[in-house]
This record gives sequence, C-alpha cells and structure tokens, in this order.
Amino acid sequence: MKNLNWCGYEWEVAMEGGMLLHPDYPFRWYDKSCAIINDDNVLELTIKKNPKEIKDWAGVTYNPEYGVGLIRSVQPFMYGTFSADIKLPEGENLWPAFWLTGENSWPPEIDMMEGWSKKNGGYFNLTKLKYNVTTNVHYRENPTEKKKSVGLERVPLKVMRKTPDDHWYNYKVIWKPNEIIFYVDNKKIRTIGEKVAKYLANEQMDVVFDLWTETPNFKLNKNMLIRNFKHEQL
Repeated sequence: MKNLNWCGYEWEVAMEGGMLLHPDYPFRWYDKSCAIINDDNVLELTIKKNPKEIKDWAGVTYNPEYGVGLIRSVQPFMYGTFSADIKLPEGENLWPAFWLTGENSWPPEIDMMEGWSKKNGGYFNLTKLKYNVTTNVHYRENPTEKKKSVGLERVPLKVMRKTPDDHWYNYKVIWKPNEIIFYVDNKKIRTIGEKVAKYLANEQMDVVFDLWTETPNFKLNKNMLIRNFKHEQL
C-alpha cells in the first residue's frame, strides 16, 4: 500500500508492524480510502462500510465491516512542539484523536486531543460543564508494571467557547525532557511535570491522527478535518 505525503512528512495507514486493526475492536479496520487529502491540503478522515478480511500477525482472521481513517508518521520524533488545526467530526459515538505513541512499545502515549461525541451527538458534557475533548499521558514506570495515566483532563468552556465539530481549534503540546505542556488555541490547558515526564525521556514517538468509534452503532454527519500539522524540535 502506497504511503501518503502530507505537510512535509510521509504517513502510513497502519499502526506499528503494519497492523490494520485493533483486536479489541474487530468490527473496524484502517482503510486508506478513509484518509483523504483534499485539494486544499486538508486531511479528511472518515468512516464507511467497507468489509474486508484481515489476517493478523498471529494468523487470526478477522472480518471487519467498517473502514476507519487513520494515519501514522513513518518518521519517529522526539522532543519538541507538535501542533495541528482540527475540526472534529460531527455525529454520534465518534472517537477522534491526535496523539503520540511509542515507536517500539506502548505506552508511552501523549494525547494532544482525544474526543468523544455522545450517543445523541455533540461533545458537550453537561455534567462537567466542559467538552469531552481531553488531554492525556500514558506511561509505565518500568516494563513490568501496569500502565499508568495522568489524564482525561477536559478543555474548559473559557477556552473552547464554540463547538469543536463546527469550529477550527489549534491543538498543541510542547514535549520536553522534564515537562509536557498542553495548549488549545495557544491557551495553556495543563502541565505534566518531571515526576511523569521522566518516564517518557528519550522515547521515539510516532504521530497519529485517527477517527475511530468504539461501537458499530455510530453516526457520522461530517468528516474529521486536519490542517497545518507542524513539528518544531527543541
């Protein structure tokens, strides 16, 4: 499968090792026809019915019904600033994300943006009075321990005053050896300090953009749109 070239980088429509699906979600697979670069150099991620037979690395055969949009950078990155302008998809039970994942292992993971649209549509969380648009860091203190997380911190209304599926927002992280700082539209959301950041030190990380759903009972009205991905080294 030919890779994509976008924003000055090469991208693969697969996860590590060429994986085309996640075994926990066997109803969906990473479909190149669901990752479209339009004439304005905007990446559009979508979900559509596109059945396919897939055999995984262990020889297990899956028959996912839906193709989903995902791209992962071929080139790994280290410290620096990662940013992109994103308009979230509109619909029900959608799971869009912009994140970093370990080149050779998982975790680590840094989520610049991870969103969940509700079963009745929209991202606004009335209980929290915030949007279900979050940041997160996953890590392990050593290879034998379970994953730990510092996250699911929602973006407050004072930063995100317009609905994220009808408005462009810039999502950014500055990843340093001693801290990880998250921004939305250049407004600082939170800082993860050295106590956690040290466990991601010197990691090689891939950039991932995806539009997933945790259930086949979803509705997609508008695609996820991404533009102006940038990485600036420290």
